[in-house]
Amino acid sequence: MRSDLAILTTSVIINSATIRLFWSNTDAFSAGDVSALESILSVNELAYASKSKSDFMRKRRILSRGLLREKLSQITGVAPAAVPLAIMPGGKPYLNGLPACPVRFSVACSLCWIIQAFCEVGDIGVDLEYVNPGQMTDGTVSYIMTDGQRLEWEALPQEQREAAFFRRWVCMESVLKAAGCGLQGLSSLRLEKPDSAWCQDRWWQVSELTAPPEFMAALAVSTQ
Repeated sequence: MRSDLAILTTSVIINSATIRLFWSNTDAFSAGDVSALESILSVNELAYASKSKSDFMRKRRILSRGLLREKLSQITGVAPAAVPLAIMPGGKPYLNGLPACPVRFSVACSLCWIIQAFCEVGDIGVDLEYVNPGQMTDGTVSYIMTDGQRLEWEALPQEQREAAFFRRWVCMESVLKAAGCGLQGLSSLRLEKPDSAWCQDRWWQVSELTAPPEFMAALAVSTQ
């Protein structure tokens, strides 16, 4: 039987909405756990997992979707394998065919960590990134900052730039995931304050989350 310590549960309150967070580390799951979760995946999910470039990636993909199905089963009362998961064009998963269920959810993975966020008020998006200084390339900086924002970032003391870079990255990604638009929505995204953003004609509340060491995470919730 899977250890209860395999999934750590926390919660945050944003705009009077309670968001439940579930943290899972892939190392905490046995081969039997993975096999059990694999058995509840859809044909498309199994095909996606089979395309993984490594055994580790295959395991994480199975865990990520299998754990999501388990949690949604508990919320909806539908059997895990029968949970009607679908994917928006921008890559956001949603429940298709359960209009009476108000739950909204988002999932993020980075290295051995998986985080799932659930809310019943407004759309949400969560992002998680490993803090790797090698990712702070000119191209990536230009991708997440305007010229003016880059000048402000470069004016920071050297020891503060890394945290500022990854904080902005996870905040932007969380908003794009909440809006369900993926990278196609980047041109409409304005992240001008630490705690709010405009994207896809909506305002979003953005909060940095407490993450495991060497990781950063953020959560975006609709305010409209």
